[in-house]
Amino acid sequence: MYPKLSGMTGTGKTSQVEFDKIYKLKVETIPTNKPIQRKDLPDLVYKEQFSKWNAIAKFCNNVSPTGQPILIGTTTVEKSEMLAQLLNEYQLSYQILNAKPENVRRESEIIAQAGQTKSITVATNMAGRGTDIILGGNVSFLIQKELYNILVFAKSEFTRFQLKKNSENTIKQVNRLTRYTKILTQTKFEYKFSTNNIEVFKQMKIRLIHQNNQLRYNKLVEMLKTITKSYSQEFFSVLVILVKNEKFLKLSDINVLRILQENDRIAIPTVSYQCAIRFLLNDLKLYFQKQHYQESQIVKNSGGLCVIGTERNESRRVDDQLRGRCGRQGDPGLSRFFVSLDDNLLRLFGGDKIQNFIRNSISDDSPIESSILSKSLTNAQQKVEERAYQQRKNLFEYDAILNRQRNIIYFERQALLNKESIESDIFGYGEQLTCKFLTNLENKTINLFEISKFFETILHRKLDLKLFDQFEQDSNNIDMTQLKVYLFQEFWLSYETQLDIFSIYGNGLDQFRIFEKKVALSGYTTMWKDHLEKTNLLKDAVQWRSYGQKNPLTEYNKEVSKSFQTQEETFIYFTIYIIFNISMG
Repeated sequence: MYPKLSGMTGTGKTSQVEFDKIYKLKVETIPTNKPIQRKDLPDLVYKEQFSKWNAIAKFCNNVSPTGQPILIGTTTVEKSEMLAQLLNEYQLSYQILNAKPENVRRESEIIAQAGQTKSITVATNMAGRGTDIILGGNVSFLIQKELYNILVFAKSEFTRFQLKKNSENTIKQVNRLTRYTKILTQTKFEYKFSTNNIEVFKQMKIRLIHQNNQLRYNKLVEMLKTITKSYSQEFFSVLVILVKNEKFLKLSDINVLRILQENDRIAIPTVSYQCAIRFLLNDLKLYFQKQHYQESQIVKNSGGLCVIGTERNESRRVDDQLRGRCGRQGDPGLSRFFVSLDDNLLRLFGGDKIQNFIRNSISDDSPIESSILSKSLTNAQQKVEERAYQQRKNLFEYDAILNRQRNIIYFERQALLNKESIESDIFGYGEQLTCKFLTNLENKTINLFEISKFFETILHRKLDLKLFDQFEQDSNNIDMTQLKVYLFQEFWLSYETQLDIFSIYGNGLDQFRIFEKKVALSGYTTMWKDHLEKTNLLKDAVQWRSYGQKNPLTEYNKEVSKSFQTQEETFIYFTIYIIFNISMG
């Protein structure tokens, strides 16, 4: 589809053989922008899972008071929940990120703030999270969160004030109070207010209502001033102007959040409240940058982000992705994996020698730390990767055979779609059909009687039996050319007859052209579906032929090619039969 294919990944070096052999892509390593300061410590290997998890919780309890942020990578949701319970025993605050809905909603925020001082983040899978962990926290997320809380609070309070203000229709309220007062005084004191006294009463009530509204408004402004007292006077002034904007007050909380997130994508704001929000964001950025710089320096001095792996994955790329979360852009960092003999990787691929050596060398709670063991674990990962590579390569080779046939089908279907009429294709199908039956006749796998019956059925017309009787009497001297011409003439006459019949009915010929194209396209679809079902069965069946010293891939290629040829013949039969047997009615 594309003349050039390329991509970028931070962990592709370990899979360069696969990229080269399967996808024909070379892997080139680009040096980092700044020297790497991350320290990758040797793995700590424990006898059992219980000791390993207790050691991780104890390690967090020792490191967290120093201010160093910790990122823990787990392999399953259950293990992340179990580790969270252990951290609770040490009364450590943490953020947990796994596939549970309540955690997924805050995914970006949790990852972005995983670099804050004393933070502990437990994540199930760090690959592809799409957010950088910045030491000291992500200032953009901090600004958006702070401004979002301020705007939502101010919008809700001023909206409530506007509703209350609008509900107090001053004139109607004063008139109602005036009528009530007039009736009350007439019944009790039998005294009638003069018109001037009523007007004075109305003006006093109106002034009182306006004063109450002004007092409520002043309270709201003072409340906003208290909330934003840490920021500049310009920030407060723009915020007050913003909350008076009727269009802004009509926005939902979700729309406010979307505007904050999409602020950088808008080159020039066109709406007044967008301009105000951009100013508020920029003003907050100046304030938070000073604070963030201090936080960043504190985290760097404490050693940067500490990454803990709770076990080695089967692929080195996943481990490298976890390690790569720390030590970015020249920042300091630390990574270490805690491993036990019960982990899947060591249990299945570690080897009996390593297992026996560790069990006899260490106690239950004491770990063993060795670069040799780390290399052994890396070798075990390479074995798993090689096995997975062979499986993918085998699957790719099987799919390559099917892909050639897929391209043929797609090409034929596209050619049909681009044509206004497939008359030439129909004649081509007829010629293929005729030649195939004559070849079978020469090989004596079919006789003339069977050919005549087949063509009578598929063409929906009677053939000249005298000619066939003549050939049947002298079967050794059959003129194949004459028979071929006769059969193709009958095919042509049958097709022209269909065209003449449909031409009688107004636009019947156009409808027939559309119909025959639909029949052909439907035939290709049905043929390909049936072929795919058979190839899936063949893929499993040919594996047994390896016991007969046969290559399953070669056998699969043979069987699939035969099946595809059979499907093509079935498609021709199906298409011709439907087209030649259709009638108006």
